[in-house]
Amino acid sequence: MTLHSPVPAEAAPDGPLTSVAIREFDPGSATPIRTIRVPVKVFTLASALVPRRVRDELAKEGFDLEGILQAAREIRSPVTLVEVEEHQKGRKIVVSLE
Repeated sequence: MTLHSPVPAEAAPDGPLTSVAIREFDPGSATPIRTIRVPVKVFTLASALVPRRVRDELAKEGFDLEGILQAAREIRSPVTLVEVEEHQKGRKIVVSLE
C-alpha cells in the first residue's frame, strides 16, 4: 500500500505550474527523504543538477528531462508524471509538476 501523496495538497489546481518536483520515499513513508524542486522557467538550465541516478531511473521508464520540460509547457494542473519503484532497494521516486 502506498502512503505517499505524489502531488502535495497545497498545489493549486488549474494554476500556473511553477516547478518540477522529484521526491524520493522510503517504503511505506508519507514523508519524502529528499525533494529536488526545479523552477519550470529554469528547468532547461537546471536539468544538469538532477542526480545521475534519478536521470538513469527516469530513462529506464521512458522519460527524459526534455520530455518533462515539454509536459510542463502543456499541462495546466498539478500532476504526477512518473513513479519509479526500486523494489530491490525499497525506494520510490516520484516526479511531478506543481
